Amino acid sequence: MSLSCQEIIDEIQARVGRPGTTVLIDTTWLTRRINEGQKDLIDAVPLIPSVSFKNTASLDTTGTILYAIDDLTVGDNTGCRPCHIIDVWYLDGHESRQLTFVPQDEFDHQHPDPTHSDAAFAKPAQWTLRGNAYIELYPYCASGYWDKNLRVDGDYYPKDFTTDSTSTCDISRADEGMILYGVWKAWEAIVINPIATEKARKAWSNPRPAATERLGWLEEFKDKTETMIAWSGNLYDNAID
Repeated sequence: MSLSCQEIIDEIQARVGRPGTTVLIDTTWLTRRINEGQKDLIDAVPLIPSVSFKNTASLDTTGTILYAIDDLTVGDNTGCRPCHIIDVWYLDGHESRQLTFVPQDEFDHQHPDPTHSDAAFAKPAQWTLRGNAYIELYPYCASGYWDKNLRVDGDYYPKDFTTDSTSTCDISRADEGMILYGVWKAWEAIVINPIATEKARKAWSNPRPAATERLGWLEEFKDKTETMIAWSGNLYDNAID
């Protein structure tokens, strides 16, 4: 059973020895830290299953090369925004194709003026990210390929909690991580015990532990999340009976 934001706050305050506090590390301040911790977790660990999405209905091809990421519907669409975009497809039955990702600098080098009339307009074949705002396709979509769905795969940031909320985190099995993140930030704010602060930081994240230490919660969570639970040992066993 997942903990609510309110319960996570109670646990953070208890672990730093200030249960029910209304000074400094109060419910409003800790809610902000929990929301911050959720975002840091998604940034650090792409494609956590509970916040991954496959969207095939929000974006249609038309006469443009830019498609707004904010137009994607992800999560329950109440305050959820995409974080990582990892795959883009052009969908048209047997004519569907997976578009090739090209880093932005290489994309711009290959296609300095993709909307110019001299360019060959055709079915999209490549994509890149333009800042954090747009998916950009190449070539410019010819009119014969308009009104086809684009499939976009990725993950999204969980909803922010409101202060002392009774709702639970969108990220499965992340309660302990949010508690540890909050404890670290609480000790940073209290600033009276640097040893406790450093210990709390390493409990949250410790990617290079000393011989007497262990990995932080973040690294252990990442290792578990990246495990391929549906892997077939036969690399050539891809037939569907």
